[in-house]
Amino acid sequence: MAFAYDDVGAQGPRAEEVEALRRDTKGLHAHFLAGADGAAAMLVASALLEPTAPIYRLRVVLADAPSLDRAAPGDSQPFRDRFHEALRFLGFVIDNQNRDLDLFAQAPLAYAVDLARQPAPAPGPPLEEFIAWLTEAIRKGKSAILADCGHARGADASLHGGHSQDTLGGLAAFAAGGTPQSAIAGALAHGAMILLGKETQRWDVAESLRLTKKRCLDDWLFQGIARGELDARCQREGIDRFDFGDRAAELDSALDARLHELAAEFLPFGIPPSSRPSRGAA
Repeated sequence: MAFAYDDVGAQGPRAEEVEALRRDTKGLHAHFLAGADGAAAMLVASALLEPTAPIYRLRVVLADAPSLDRAAPGDSQPFRDRFHEALRFLGFVIDNQNRDLDLFAQAPLAYAVDLARQPAPAPGPPLEEFIAWLTEAIRKGKSAILADCGHARGADASLHGGHSQDTLGGLAAFAAGGTPQSAIAGALAHGAMILLGKETQRWDVAESLRLTKKRCLDDWLFQGIARGELDARCQREGIDRFDFGDRAAELDSALDARLHELAAEFLPFGIPPSSRPSRGAA
């Protein structure tokens, strides 16, 4: 049994509803999947995994282990609970020695913000050791996935500023957008599909990499940088950010140019084909 729900704050009717459901389903092997986008990805992955119910072994490397006990902005549960719920739902077990997949994750930061509504804070110190571990795993040919859950709805500049072009180009999966709980769910779901695809010899490598590249473009460059810039322009010029009206073509062109500029600077693969992030800031 799985309950998928959108963002739930620490207080309010939705938080009370989830807690009531937890009490009423105690002992029924129920799963509670927070973050609508990530929950949907996990439900699809679970449906494909169900016939064989494989147990996948996961090496976990954290940028800051104590951060697991911190709740993400607007969440009612410690991130540790969200993380382990996603692992259980997809059948992952942590095994840092005999692993099928390497997960590199950044848990919510002490200064985490919702990048859709607040300016990005000054980047923290470079995560040099964490990035070195990630780079080494990719160099050795491991399937490495990166879940950047430091902020809500956007990527952490202090994490991505230290990446080399080879590291970004070698990621098997990436997620940073939406809420942190949605990002970890999306990254793990993509990782599970990679492993299942390899087992069944049905893994579409090109399509899988296209999804990873699209997540880099959307979650990092659009949500973490370009969307905030676009919101600020809309505010300065009195434009409804949810309805551009007769300025739509102008702003759409400006956003496209800005994304190409950012991709040329940060992404070794540029703009992925057939990729376009959502324009609104909801």
